[in-house]
Amino acid sequence: MSSNTDNTAIKVSKLSKSYLLYDLPSHRLKQMVMGSLYKLLGKKPPSYFTEIPALKPIDFELEKGETIAIIGLNGAGKSTLLQLICGTLEPTTGKVEVSGRIAALLELGAGFDSELTGRENILFGGLVLGMTRNQILERFAAIEEFADIGDFIDYPVNTYSSGMYVRLAFSLAIHCDPEILVVDEALSVGDFMFQQKCNRFIKEKLGNTTKLLVTHDMGAVTNLATRVILINKGEKLYDGDPKTAIEKYQIVARYESQLVDKLGEPKARDNSDVQDTQSTEADNIHWINIRNDQVSGALQAKINKFDWKVGERRRYDICTDGDLVTVFFEINSNIDISDAIIGYQAQDRFGNVVFGNNNLGSHLKVDNFPKGSHRFKLTFRWPLVASGKYSLTLGVGRGDSALQHVIECWAHNIVILQSVPSEDLHGVFNVNISSLTVV
Repeated sequence: MSSNTDNTAIKVSKLSKSYLLYDLPSHRLKQMVMGSLYKLLGKKPPSYFTEIPALKPIDFELEKGETIAIIGLNGAGKSTLLQLICGTLEPTTGKVEVSGRIAALLELGAGFDSELTGRENILFGGLVLGMTRNQILERFAAIEEFADIGDFIDYPVNTYSSGMYVRLAFSLAIHCDPEILVVDEALSVGDFMFQQKCNRFIKEKLGNTTKLLVTHDMGAVTNLATRVILINKGEKLYDGDPKTAIEKYQIVARYESQLVDKLGEPKARDNSDVQDTQSTEADNIHWINIRNDQVSGALQAKINKFDWKVGERRRYDICTDGDLVTVFFEINSNIDISDAIIGYQAQDRFGNVVFGNNNLGSHLKVDNFPKGSHRFKLTFRWPLVASGKYSLTLGVGRGDSALQHVIECWAHNIVILQSVPSEDLHGVFNVNISSLTVV
């Protein structure tokens, strides 16, 4: 790993990593012996291994002060790339040029001695990250306060929960004045409030620090990154603005899921039992059965299956304000339904209802329907709401009040959607200032 002297913090040139898999331990020895012999003879040696490329040759530069997120499916090569940049792995080809001191949070508890206390690990870890003993002591109170693990600071690290590991490791990393901060998924382990605190610190205190992040949290990508690199199967597919990168990531994820289905393997999807049936629309609806533990209510009428799309993208799970969300669902009723009320709710990760409505609140009339099975299509425009994941819950009831009525069925949390707003928000949503004058 060499050093760069211009405005480039990290320069990656034709960097790749492959692993050699041997069927037998003896093949490794045989490869070494035969390889050396053939090399002396000036010939190409035979191969007693299978080469598995974890990362194909990749090139990119990261300017000082820039924040890049690296996204991709599991096994895409993201963590391998970070380890190569940090020098914990040797590349197969290519090189990395780094200008600046790196503080890396590559895996849970990396660099900690599990037998030592948190206090002792701060002292030793700070030295490893390039701080002097006096600097560590001067910043110890700030590190301890940010980690906020209480008396556990004096307990052995092997007694910590995964969240405590992350709190301490991240607090140490950000207080060593890193010129380059590298984080690999570690923040996803911490609790929600700690994630908020870390994101705030990164934005407010590390604005001039070069940051390289690997994450599956698309909210963090849109909030923190100015540029995104998409990797799939070890190959760079895209390098550019976050919104386009996220859209391409979803295309890749959807394609891979469809490919797995065609191979006859289990779907990479939770809580679904998919049946292929003919749709009432031109394209097919692939119904997803709703489990019994997902419904509540009187259940004289029950929502039993559904499907959805965002715009024209089937099963798409990223929404930008203005996108049309369509939910198809089937209600199986044991009674005749009059004064039907049908609606939806969107809830945040804490279960708080953020937005939603029903046909009465939307001034729409639903015709009475007899007992039996009936299919519906509900549409709404995704609002301008904060980045994050929101779950959709469908509901059917009977009555003449938008808020007070008999609930026949709630189908809870059937879809998880990621909000990617088109502009910065000051909270869950913005309320514009009506006027501003000097008085």
